[in-house]
Amino acid sequence: PLFRKEFVAGKKVVRARAYVASAGYVEMTVNGKKVTDAWLESGYSRYDKTLYYSVYDITPFLHNKNVLGFELGRGWYGMTTPTLWGEFRADAWMNEPKMKAVVYVEYADGSEDVIVTDESFKMHEGPIVFDSLKAGEYFDSRKQEKGWNTVAYDASDWKQALVCDSTKKEGVRLLSQMFEPIRA
Repeated sequence: PLFRKEFVAGKKVVRARAYVASAGYVEMTVNGKKVTDAWLESGYSRYDKTLYYSVYDITPFLHNKNVLGFELGRGWYGMTTPTLWGEFRADAWMNEPKMKAVVYVEYADGSEDVIVTDESFKMHEGPIVFDSLKAGEYFDSRKQEKGWNTVAYDASDWKQALVCDSTKKEGVRLLSQMFEPIRA
């Protein structure tokens, strides 16, 4: 699925950071540009115990009008295919991919905006109709929405995002991803 959030930074931005955690994989963009050269983020964990988050400096990507974009993938969290040996892993914590983000925007006048994933985010089905670490992905280019993560795009037919907070389950910790990311 694809998620987007439009916002206005109506003042001079001094610094902006995004904290992004996911159960499954997430790719973040700001105004249509990928914010990192890392792939397959967030890192694998025992999702019923730990979710890792990454921190991105998004200051250079911001303008007056902005769009935060997120594309989710199943990763290890939403496995739907067997392993090479025919085993099917079905841990109790496996589910549909989820993500949580908090963006802090600091302005030259000392004020700050905080954007948190909530019902104000919009969601839409993406062009990746199937993805699996073991079986690849099916990409339906007929469902590709060019510019979906830019301010010029009309998202009026997108649905309101659903909110669920996996971190509120007893024992689930949010930890900074302290290991090297995967890069191409």
